[in-house]
Amino acid sequence: MAIHIQNESFLKQNLGVLSLIAWFVILILQAVLSPLHIDEAYYRLYGQALDWGYFDHPPGIALATALSERILPWGNLSVRFVAILFHILSLVIGWNTFKKISPNSTSFRFPVFALVLFLPMLHVYSFIATPDVVLFFTAILFCNAFVMLKKDGKLWMWIWWGLSMALLMYSKYHGILIIGFSILSDIKLLRRPRFYLAVIVALLAFVPHLAWQYAHDWASIYFHLFERHTRVEWYSPFLYLGMLGSSIQPSITYGSSEGS
Repeated sequence: MAIHIQNESFLKQNLGVLSLIAWFVILILQAVLSPLHIDEAYYRLYGQALDWGYFDHPPGIALATALSERILPWGNLSVRFVAILFHILSLVIGWNTFKKISPNSTSFRFPVFALVLFLPMLHVYSFIATPDVVLFFTAILFCNAFVMLKKDGKLWMWIWWGLSMALLMYSKYHGILIIGFSILSDIKLLRRPRFYLAVIVALLAFVPHLAWQYAHDWASIYFHLFERHTRVEWYSPFLYLGMLGSSIQPSITYGSSEGS
């Protein structure tokens, strides 16, 4: 009876960690058993020719696939393994960020399965190697740094926040939205001299990519804004919202890297 109670107490206290381990195992199985998407093969080529930029994406996903191939050069995991690690680390760092916001919350006991089931996007971008996995991971790092400097704005925290901005932009250009809305959430940041230090750190860290863009005639900007077949128009956001939940599908070619 005492052993049963002790085991039950152990499971209750470590539910979050145990479910995280189980989720990691499931992701590994999914990565091994699911065929690679055509975009993943495309990003694998990125990883085999590392550079500071690519035609349609910054180099975050290239580094992820390159590290996967060096850490675990076996089958699909040679492309997906680091993406899985990023996903797991995102959940852990995200929970720790939440605990900083709400210190009175309990320890890591919430089942990871429940979190993933409630947020399907966490499942979709959990084992497939796409820029979105890297974006999610760097966004969590950015939010963690933001919360830390809000609670105790030491100089090194502002520097780390600046570096996390650069990491966001190296993962996917959508990162600028996360940065912008975070600043808008506390516009008083603009009065802090250290805010501009963080911006300078971010820009300096992002210079190699900007130099690559300059050397390649700003190829990514022209592609995304003017050259891709799903051109951005003023009405595009409204068109997208109108298609949500309907049977009408966007005019995209599935399997193309442009859809990522």
